[in-house]
Amino acid sequence: MSAKAPCAVVLHGGSWQVSRLAEQGCLNPYPAARGYGVVTVDDRLAPQWRFPANRDEVTDAINSLKTRATEFGIDPERLALAGRLAGDQLDLLTAYASGDPAIKGVVAWYAPTDRAVACQPPGDPAVISARGFFKTYLALSLDEAPALYEAASPLNAVAAKTVPILLVHGEQDEFVSPAQSAPLAAKLAVPACQSIALGNPWL
Repeated sequence: MSAKAPCAVVLHGGSWQVSRLAEQGCLNPYPAARGYGVVTVDDRLAPQWRFPANRDEVTDAINSLKTRATEFGIDPERLALAGRLAGDQLDLLTAYASGDPAIKGVVAWYAPTDRAVACQPPGDPAVISARGFFKTYLALSLDEAPALYEAASPLNAVAAKTVPILLVHGEQDEFVSPAQSAPLAAKLAVPACQSIALGNPWL
């Protein structure tokens, strides 16, 4: 890896309750082989730790990474965040809410972006209901704490100026409905469900 390499900060899935760092092994070598530094964050888990503790931990990890940028040979002003499932909620919130100019973009695989919508019974019986996952993560139900669910939804953190994002979502996803990515794409004025030929999404 060359000096001052851009760095991908990767967050794992696991419904905010399980660490799935091992699953990143098949993905992380791709950006690493193309000149990126790659760092994986293992955040604290629910129910012992609940939102916003893990979001704040991601911010702390990024700040720590910046202070050690020279040691790791990375450029502290060129960071990209990437995640899967629960990791998407954390990387999107961090990128949108922090206003950190060092975060240049986000790659989100099947992101849960709207907590309130996700807690509704899925229209497709094949799609898993997320209501229990969110209650464990947020400690309260949607009816008990609607403002908390809004604060934990990346969709509500989009501002007039935000970082570029690559949204990837399968139309037949049975865990996170594609309806979770479509509103975010629309809010960012990106055509939803558009098939495009990608070269290197990390560049």
